[in-house]
Amino acid sequence: MMKDEEQQQQQPQRGEKKLVLLSDPSTTKTVAKASSVLNRNVKLYGPMHAIDGSNWDSCWNSDGVQDNDDDDDESSVIYFTLLFHRRVTIQSIKIQFQGGFVGSGRVLVDQTELDMDLDPDDSNALQTVDFTQDEPLEHHRQGQSIKFAFDSSTDFYGRVTIYRLEVW
Repeated sequence: MMKDEEQQQQQPQRGEKKLVLLSDPSTTKTVAKASSVLNRNVKLYGPMHAIDGSNWDSCWNSDGVQDNDDDDDESSVIYFTLLFHRRVTIQSIKIQFQGGFVGSGRVLVDQTELDMDLDPDDSNALQTVDFTQDEPLEHHRQGQSIKFAFDSSTDFYGRVTIYRLEVW
């Protein structure tokens, strides 16, 4: 496990900007919300567990979704939202799913959909998504919230499980 100082800041390489962890609820007012929690048991599976850096054994689990043959039905989308309560510029995210319960879909910053799909590997590994590849559109990465719209999952029942989510 990283030391607190190391967790808050990644040391920049020569010529790189210093990254700051934006999603740590112990040092910021960041709040996690989700449209679905497994069995509505927020105490065990609530969304704050995905960003709680003190216990990587805890996680957010969603309930499964009803499979409606209507592709436009928003009821089959699971939302996971981080509210920063301040304006931030998102550089990257690190996300760790439980293999077999990996969600994919869209990323929105302040309700504006980014021109990128979230399509992680079906793996337990910590995966990084770099938002800086599209530098001319930096203003699209600035906002007070980030929302993940999981419209599909590797799980047969549509469940998503996140053990770790960091926004840098």
